[in-house]
Amino acid sequence: MKRLAAFSKTDTSGVVNDAFDEATGQPLIDQWSQYVRYEVRVSESEYNYYVTNSYYDADSQIVAVQQNRFVGFPKGNQTIPGLPAWSQFGATEIKASWRVFPDNATAAEKSRYFRAKAILVDSYGNCSDTAKVGLIGLHILRLTPSTGATWYWASFEQVDNLSLQPQFGGTLPAHPNFNTNPPVMYGDSGYSYKPAPIKYGQPLPAPKPVGVSAPPFRSTDPLLDSINMAYNKMLDGTPFQFYQMIGTVNPPYAGQTNPTIDSVPGGTYPSVTVNAAQLANSTMETYGVKSNCVSCHMFGYPQLPPNYPTPYSSSLQVFTFLPGLAESSGAAAKKLKK
Repeated sequence: MKRLAAFSKTDTSGVVNDAFDEATGQPLIDQWSQYVRYEVRVSESEYNYYVTNSYYDADSQIVAVQQNRFVGFPKGNQTIPGLPAWSQFGATEIKASWRVFPDNATAAEKSRYFRAKAILVDSYGNCSDTAKVGLIGLHILRLTPSTGATWYWASFEQVDNLSLQPQFGGTLPAHPNFNTNPPVMYGDSGYSYKPAPIKYGQPLPAPKPVGVSAPPFRSTDPLLDSINMAYNKMLDGTPFQFYQMIGTVNPPYAGQTNPTIDSVPGGTYPSVTVNAAQLANSTMETYGVKSNCVSCHMFGYPQLPPNYPTPYSSSLQVFTFLPGLAESSGAAAKKLKK
């Protein structure tokens, strides 16, 4: 059974924020007035990476950077100590978004989802009774020998998120998850409003649905459409026939004439070149669709010593924020004594 929140012994408010809020700080509310819930998982190879190098401790990261011996994430082209042969692959992270089914959801509607039972955390940090949830969004991030430091990003959504798509088969719901029927366009931003961030220890605000429309990059792509339909046929009869890939971000492909260069004025962070200017999942980047995955994750570094010189080294640019969540062993010990 899932527990849809991050784990923490000392920061209950962080558990609540991670369960409800997107990276930009706002929650998402579907057309059934239910808050979307989030989770992050890592592969065994990535978990082993943190354990082997003691990078679950911020102090270990800082010392490794100071001594110029920080170890990069595994890409699958080296032996990973402590893992069996079948698990020797590159670091992989999965980010998922889930809708909570209301009590009146029909069996036909739920059949269009990969479903799970979950324990939900409320704004006070309390756990709920078992709830039924359906997968609506999925990011898969993976490092391989050919992805470079930027990782390979693929994003997927349930087909009914923004508009009803009868070509995927099955009984259609009454309306999309985040739009009306017929769909409404919400201008350049792609959303109707931003809900306030969820605050720990305070009641959830009245759940007013957020209207979401497809951003311009979600226009018809013949190649992507053909790939999705091919997999739709292969997955016929399973809930996965109702999901589609919305795009990928990766190093520029051979012969690409206009790759995207993401950079920050001032030169503190190295610029990054990828294949796509925009890729945003409507359930996880609702309020920032005019960007791509690395536009944000280019700021992902291990924890650095105070007054670390700039510009930052590209060899330390890990493109994931998980190392930044580590506390120092000393700080964690002090908190646990309170």
